[in-house]
Amino acid sequence: METDYIKAEEAMKILNMPSTTFYREVEAGNIPYKIKKGRKRGMVFPKEAIELHAQLRKKSKRKPVHHAFTRATNADIWAAVENARRIYGEEDIIPYRKVLEWREINDEMTMSIKEDGEFVGCTTMMPLDERVIHNLIYDKIREKDIPNTAIKKWTELRLSVYIASIAVEESGDIDLDRERGMFLLRHTVKWAITLSHQYDIKNWYAVGTTPTGQRILEQLGFKEIVSLEEGNRKGYILDNLHKSKLIEQFMTEMETQDLLLSEQRTTFMKATAEDILDEYNLATSIFGDAVHDIPTRRAWLASNPDTDFIVRDRGRVVGFINVLPVKHETIMRFMRGEIRGWEIPAEDVLPYTPGSKVECIAMGMATTPEADPTKRAHYGRRLINGFTRVMQELAEKNVTITKFYATSVTPTGIAILRNAGFQEIGQIGKRIAFMLDTMKSDTPLARRYREMLHSNSENTASASN
Repeated sequence: METDYIKAEEAMKILNMPSTTFYREVEAGNIPYKIKKGRKRGMVFPKEAIELHAQLRKKSKRKPVHHAFTRATNADIWAAVENARRIYGEEDIIPYRKVLEWREINDEMTMSIKEDGEFVGCTTMMPLDERVIHNLIYDKIREKDIPNTAIKKWTELRLSVYIASIAVEESGDIDLDRERGMFLLRHTVKWAITLSHQYDIKNWYAVGTTPTGQRILEQLGFKEIVSLEEGNRKGYILDNLHKSKLIEQFMTEMETQDLLLSEQRTTFMKATAEDILDEYNLATSIFGDAVHDIPTRRAWLASNPDTDFIVRDRGRVVGFINVLPVKHETIMRFMRGEIRGWEIPAEDVLPYTPGSKVECIAMGMATTPEADPTKRAHYGRRLINGFTRVMQELAEKNVTITKFYATSVTPTGIAILRNAGFQEIGQIGKRIAFMLDTMKSDTPLARRYREMLHSNSENTASASN
């Protein structure tokens, strides 16, 4: 195959280089050329090499960019609709009005990728009625035909999730587009892992319409269930994230990241009176004014200093958990809706006395919404793991927590309590009431706690002998 040569003027244009710089680079041997023997004029340049040098120059001159994976805003959704319209035309585009209607039902289905603060792509995962997903997979309907009634909330049980899109805007720079795509794909997988930990998801579905998309789905462990249009459109299912070796690698990476963050940046600690203001500010940023005020928090802490715990990331409070041992009668009044949390008097908060048996109310747990889902999940795990160590320490002091009570109105809070094995015992207005009997429940948390108590009992008996 003959090499295609071009003249200097075309080479300079491709390289976007002025003539003085161009010939200086030629003379230095940095740009390959060819000239007939014995001649000083008539240089020609291999087009393949010139184009490669142009790509390298463009890459080296490109400024580093910062990517972030965040919950999509309405502005991001509009940008995504516009981008899809430019690529695919109007026929299969989901109208912006339709997307807004879906977001009224569930506004946590789309995450966006931001590049130095600008929207450059997004991924959408939709919990849907499984019959509607089957219609999508078998190409009986398209995404724009999904009825509003098919949209589920993440807190519902036995969910089927449809991966509707994973797309980035093309920049014209192949290397940058590849960087965007890899960033989005990695964080999409981590988001899926986080969702699977937080909610009751039984299976995942996706459609692959390109060889690259189909290859990625298959590498992630998805199983082909239908092939249409001579293989150009394939439907897939994944019923267990843990079956995929690639996804297991992501899980290991997340656990390693947790360990590194734990060692280097985040700290779980007992809250002091000085921490209460930071904790209160975080609570109001999430829940508004419907939170326990500063005097109430400080009064509880004064009654029992082992009731309030926080996680700090490089000094900043990014999460908290409040668990109060309270008199049984007061707990019952709270669970019947006769009093709210901030009305629990400090004198009804019990101390952890060696040999005592107490019941506790999980008054609140939250992590900063400013963090991306992966990091926020890390903060949540730090809180749970930290409080588990607190329970271990109490068991070693012969303090037994016989029951945990809680209420929640937020989708995330409800899902966390359900996944932890709490049983729904009623409803108080919009709040769902939960209870976990640590002495009888067969949940992993309760079994682990009973093992702690048993181990401490054996150690105490051995010491007395």
